[in-house]
Amino acid sequence: SEPDQAAFAQAEVLDLFSRAATEAFRSGARGVTWDNILMARPWGFSLQDIAMPVLHWQGEADRVVPPSQGQYLARNIPDCQSEFYPNEGHISLITNHYEEILGTIMVCVLSSGVDWLALRCEHGLQPSICLASPFSLSESVPVAEEWARPVGCRLSP
Repeated sequence: SEPDQAAFAQAEVLDLFSRAATEAFRSGARGVTWDNILMARPWGFSLQDIAMPVLHWQGEADRVVPPSQGQYLARNIPDCQSEFYPNEGHISLITNHYEEILGTIMVCVLSSGVDWLALRCEHGLQPSICLASPFSLSESVPVAEEWARPVGCRLSP
């Protein structure tokens, strides 16, 4: 899409995705192929059975994941809060709205009452959370309510 072409015209975005693609195929195509097979198979649950809030963002100019698929998710996940961006593609959505999306996620995480760091450690995950943008923002992402559009986060511990 045109918005994605504009995103890839930024050297840091092109470099980031080039490195990600190289890493994805470092051991061959088997992992990427398997990911695609799994996405196309039944998932073993119904979207209507999802019992937690879901935040969903979709570019309406996305040529990787059709907007109709995002609209289907929005209609069929009971507590899905979707935001559709008219002039964004698959990649441009992330590059142009990174701070808004991360801010919304962080507001929901922080308002959930869950000790996410302890939960990560409990499951043997590295206790590090990076709030710096991969797109070379000069500062860390401030976690502030005014960053996120009110989304009514209802996550509970």
